Amino acid sequence: MTTNDIFQSAVRHIYSNLQPLGYKLLKNNDIKKKTGKFTARIFFFRNSRNYLVSGSNSGSVKTEIHCIISTKDCEGAYRLRFGETGTSWFELYDNKGGINTQVVEDACKIIIKEFVKVVEGLEKDAHAQLQKMNLVPHFHSDDFSYICYIKRRLLELFGFPDILKEYDANSELFNRPDMQAKRAQDHYFATLRERINYAYAESLSNHSLLALLDEAYIFLKTKDKYSADKLNADFQLCHTILKEDKVRFVVAVFKFLYPTTYVWFKDEPAISELNRKTLELYERLIKK
Repeated sequence: MTTNDIFQSAVRHIYSNLQPLGYKLLKNNDIKKKTGKFTARIFFFRNSRNYLVSGSNSGSVKTEIHCIISTKDCEGAYRLRFGETGTSWFELYDNKGGINTQVVEDACKIIIKEFVKVVEGLEKDAHAQLQKMNLVPHFHSDDFSYICYIKRRLLELFGFPDILKEYDANSELFNRPDMQAKRAQDHYFATLRERINYAYAESLSNHSLLALLDEAYIFLKTKDKYSADKLNADFQLCHTILKEDKVRFVVAVFKFLYPTTYVWFKDEPAISELNRKTLELYERLIKK
């Protein structure tokens, strides 16, 4: 098989699940469906470094998968995007000379759940479908392996006053500094989850961590890199997490220190000792 054979096999596998639902496979490998009010499209980006080594089973065949619903005047009014924990590439090669069908199956399940079902719902009963959706600018899976965006323009297409009102109210809450801080912290924890030294995190004293947090907070208040609202939201979030989960608290403090103080102000004499302790925390908390 060639890299193109493997890529085409993945596209065809996904298409085979969607063809009965009215989707068409185009020559450019887009999978597309037009409805009365919008267009649903799944498209792929192949990695330019895809390769297979002749005579061996080594190689790499990666692709990105994007799913969007577009209206007449808004491309991507709804979007399913993969890879919020670091990379959106799917490795299609199984290192045995063929395609990794499990990877494709896993991607297909998410596409059907978070994209195809949304398209079907909007076609059959748009109001009911929109009520089922998390009416905020975006929402993510628990492990941040994918994220879904919904723009107000999609809601305007159907014109339900109650839906628009709910979206606007949710958006206002969504964009509050404390909610932004929580989402950022959740994402940060998800990216580090597999690399955390949990035993070391549990061994740290809350008192010492709070001392580091307070020192960083007092220092950052003298700088203009952070807005006061964002700084206070991040600081208060650490205290909130302390009451809920020790390891999450340790990671929240670490995020406040690294990169907030250590990277941005690495050579700052006023916090040289704090930066030394932050580096020590990094080296022992995060597995390489």
